[in-house]
Amino acid sequence: LMTCKNLLSPLWMLGTDEMKTQEVSEGDSVTLHTGITEPQKYDQILWSFGPRGSVIAQIPERTSKTSFRDDERFRGRLQLDSETGDLTIRDVKITQSGDYQLKLIRARQTKSRKFKLILYGEQLTQYNNSIESVELQRDDQILWTFGSEDTVIAKRERNANQTADADGRFGDRLQMDDQTGSLSITNTKSTDSGVYHLHISSRNKVSYKKFRVTWTQ
Repeated sequence: LMTCKNLLSPLWMLGTDEMKTQEVSEGDSVTLHTGITEPQKYDQILWSFGPRGSVIAQIPERTSKTSFRDDERFRGRLQLDSETGDLTIRDVKITQSGDYQLKLIRARQTKSRKFKLILYGEQLTQYNNSIESVELQRDDQILWTFGSEDTVIAKRERNANQTADADGRFGDRLQMDDQTGSLSITNTKSTDSGVYHLHISSRNKVSYKKFRVTWTQ
C-alpha cells in the first residue's frame, strides 16, 4: 500500500545570469518568464529545449506573431505570449522536464537565459520499499541522488549494468530495476527519509524528477 500526497506548489529560484530552476507537479502548467518589458526591441525571440538546442517556439522578425515547431513532446502544450515572450507549458509530464534556453536576438547581439524544469513527484509516505520511476529506453543513463548534497546512490550507464550505492550510505540495501529505473530500499530506516532526485539522460534530452519521501514502518 502506498499513499501519495501532493503538498507542494511551484517554486522559483531567481538569479540574473545563472540557471533558473522551476519545480512543477505533474499535470500542472508552468510559465518560463523572459523578464523583458519591450519584446519589440528584439529582432527575434527563440525558445529551445534539450542538449541539442532544438527550437520549439519563436517570435520572428519584429512581429507579434508566434510560431511553434512540430515536436510531438510539446504538441498542443505550448503557449507563447506575444507581449512578453513568456513561454507556458501545459499539462507537464516527464518528457517536458529538462533544460530550456531563451535567446533574445537584436542586430549582432544575442542574450541568452537558461531554465531547468524539474518534475516534482508526489510527496510520498512509503509503506513499501520502492520509489516508482518510468519506463526506460535501453540506452538511457539513470542516476539517483539523495539529500541536499545530491549524493549519488545508484546509477546505470548506457548499455551497462547498474552500479548501486556509489557512496556506501545504504550498504547492500539498494536495488534498481533495469526496465523501469524504480529504486528499492530494503530494511528502511528513518534516516532514509528525505529528497531523492532522478536524472534520466538519453541521446537527445535530459529529464529530471524529484521525490520527497518519508519511510514508515
